[in-house]
Amino acid sequence: MCRARVIPIVIMVVMLVAKKILSRYFAIYHQLADTFLEKMQGMTTLKVYQNDSAAEQELAEESELFRQITMKVLTMQLQLLSTVVMDTVAYGGAACGIVIALNNALNNLRQGQVSRQGAIILILLAASYFLPMRQLGSYFHIGMNGMKVSDQIFAFLDLPKKAAGQTSLPKKWP
Repeated sequence: MCRARVIPIVIMVVMLVAKKILSRYFAIYHQLADTFLEKMQGMTTLKVYQNDSAAEQELAEESELFRQITMKVLTMQLQLLSTVVMDTVAYGGAACGIVIALNNALNNLRQGQVSRQGAIILILLAASYFLPMRQLGSYFHIGMNGMKVSDQIFAFLDLPKKAAGQTSLPKKWP
């Protein structure tokens, strides 16, 4: 039973560390995607005003930043590590629970305190007791992506509206 209390603590510690690094990773990822889409949509205008090389340089710099953060994530293997830790704890806990339940069920079966069906139910319940922790970990990674997208949506909705006729030229106007 003590193991069941430790599992959420271990998972939360791993998730907090992963959240810090992955939030920065997803922010850079989404910024790169936004920049790429913006440059592709405005490629004709960039070509007309001969500003495509500056856009290419900006995109290359953001790509390099994204490559560096990706290498950090891969080097530290936090996503993989968090999944491995959660799997190890969840399935290890399930295995220990099965062994303990099997041992208790067999002892109780020998002593006539539980029926064969009751022993099987105890074993099946022990196996499924720890699996929701694993699902929690996978939902965490899905939630990180959703939170970053919602941040972008709210940032877009909070943009001030410009009055008609008030436009500003870009800083790198030829």
